[in-house]
Amino acid sequence: MKINYIKAIILVILVIGYSVYPNFLISGDSIVVTVKYREIDLSENWDARRPAILKEGRNFWGIENSEFGQLVNEIRDYEATAVYVMDNVQAVSAGGGYTMILKKDGSLWATGQNMYGQLGEGTKTARSTAVKVMDNVQAVSAGGSHTMIIKKDSSLWAVGCNDWGQLGEGTRIDKNIIVRVMDNVEAVSAGGGHTMILKKDGSLWAAGKNLYGQLGEGTKISKSTAVRMMDNVQAISAGIGHTMIIKKDGSLWAVGQNTYGQLGDGTKTSKSTAVKVMDNVQAVSTGYRYTAILKKDGKLWTVGNNFYGQLGNGTKISKSTAVKVMDNVQAVSAGGDHTMILKKDGSLWATGNNDCGQLADGTKDDKSTAVKVMDNVQAVSAGGDHTMILKKNGNLWAAGYNLYGQLGNGTGYN
Repeated sequence: MKINYIKAIILVILVIGYSVYPNFLISGDSIVVTVKYREIDLSENWDARRPAILKEGRNFWGIENSEFGQLVNEIRDYEATAVYVMDNVQAVSAGGGYTMILKKDGSLWATGQNMYGQLGEGTKTARSTAVKVMDNVQAVSAGGSHTMIIKKDSSLWAVGCNDWGQLGEGTRIDKNIIVRVMDNVEAVSAGGGHTMILKKDGSLWAAGKNLYGQLGEGTKISKSTAVRMMDNVQAISAGIGHTMIIKKDGSLWAVGQNTYGQLGDGTKTSKSTAVKVMDNVQAVSTGYRYTAILKKDGKLWTVGNNFYGQLGNGTKISKSTAVKVMDNVQAVSAGGDHTMILKKDGSLWATGNNDCGQLADGTKDDKSTAVKVMDNVQAVSAGGDHTMILKKNGNLWAAGYNLYGQLGNGTGYN
């Protein structure tokens, strides 16, 4: 009765809101909204059960599609210029609405959204200041709402949302206590609802959501226990609905959702078996529905959705075949709809969606050509709507959306 009462109130609010924002479409448990002429299906906004935040001007409207039916309105929860977070940082991974931080002493810290326990500190309470999670960590990957952790003994651990079996431990039960998944792991990439695991023998394993065939094992059946997909793999990157794979010979392969051509194979047809895209690839990063590819010669190529200019090629036209963007690139990180580029001289560049200041250039203006942000950068990680920047001195900086405290600077709505 209480839940129905709350839902009734929300319905009234939404009906009133319809007169102001007449692009709401509600059907059952699905909510579709057009914001700035962009239609968004909230069921695919990083995580079907994650609060989806709609941004219009300076107003941040949040709809939590859950049993609580919570509606919030925040005026300003972002940083358009990078703010200092902490020092002695080794690596960082920005997820859908939270951040995982690996310090130089091997300790793992977490901040931001924690609805599914993805921070791994045993609660489901959001944090605006990083809390310590675990010691002896080698690497970490933050996904939409789940986290994958590799310890120094090469064991793989998982925590957070598990509605598709993305934790890979054989169930579909969310975890707020970290659980062990497997051993002998070299690398891992957490996507929106799936996980790609690279073992030390070069074999690639996959678990979780498989609606578009993103697990790459020839079906569209989701898996709660990791299945072997491919051998001779060097690196992987899991996106929202697609997966990019670099083999040891430098060839790039792609599988999964291809609505915007994000697989880079020249088509817009989704694939459940990996297809070869190109050769001589050094690194790859998957965004929401696009892909950034770094070749061995230091040239950066991009492909897929380009609604906000995230491809960085000076247009907002989506591409199904990769286009060259920049030279002398050291690393790249593709976020929700924004791209962060680290050049070999240590300068950081940014392009794409900037409605929350996630490009860290001091504005909220979208960019279709990369702009310089800062110098002396060691690494960068682009999340859903925020960016984490690691400088060469080990200091961590953050910019962008901060509703859940994902920047870790002690502010944000919780």
